Amino acid sequence: MKYIGGCHTDRGGFRPDNEDAILLRTHRQEKGSFVLGAVCDGIGGLESGELASRFVADSVGAWFDTITSWLDLSRNEPALLFSHLQDGAETWNTELIDYMLHEGIRSGTTMSVIMIVCAHAYILHVGDSRIYRYNPEKGLCQLTTDASVTKMSNGRMRSFLDNFMGKSEELWFQLWDTPVEAGDLFLYCSDGFYHTLHEEDAAYYHSSLADGKDPDVLCAEAVQTAISRGEQDNISVGMIYAQPKRSGAAFSFFRK
Repeated sequence: MKYIGGCHTDRGGFRPDNEDAILLRTHRQEKGSFVLGAVCDGIGGLESGELASRFVADSVGAWFDTITSWLDLSRNEPALLFSHLQDGAETWNTELIDYMLHEGIRSGTTMSVIMIVCAHAYILHVGDSRIYRYNPEKGLCQLTTDASVTKMSNGRMRSFLDNFMGKSEELWFQLWDTPVEAGDLFLYCSDGFYHTLHEEDAAYYHSSLADGKDPDVLCAEAVQTAISRGEQDNISVGMIYAQPKRSGAAFSFFRK
């Protein structure tokens, strides 16, 4: 199965800095494709969220580069790669904590990663960024669960993250895997994007990619749509589309 994808991030029209980080990497071999998408969103209310999100996103990208230096899709088991990814996430969390101690800051970030190996998708998720799947027959489905709790604060009920990268050495992940069907569209995004996301939007992104629209251009357009709807947070979205065999388009590569 072939995949096309793109990603885009923007600080939005209200925030002075962009505390999101997003990436997409693709690697194709004769036996199939290896695709990795990740989005990280620095935790609001903590300092230097942009440092934490970039630190983790860069670690994910470095992991991909290391894996593809020896990966053989005809021999390596996808489940073993997913286990390797989980081990990496544990290491990145520890390294982020050490980095923050060295810099004298208290920070953290969400991390939502989708790894596609040939025709199977694996998800590793921490925090409240999200990963969705859209299929015309099944509609839009949220694949991740927000790691948040509701508490009383200053006389109001508010939602707080209770799990994120950099919070503590004891970190738990949401893990999930699913077969990929031709025509599936995966969206991975920060909360600044999904606050204004509608199912009709996903249908439009799907049809646009099926018609050959450039994925990076489409992601940038999607971000501008969120801004036009009044979103005030940083906004990031990535798209990975599983092309039906009848389509002849090629890859669109990584973009930060």
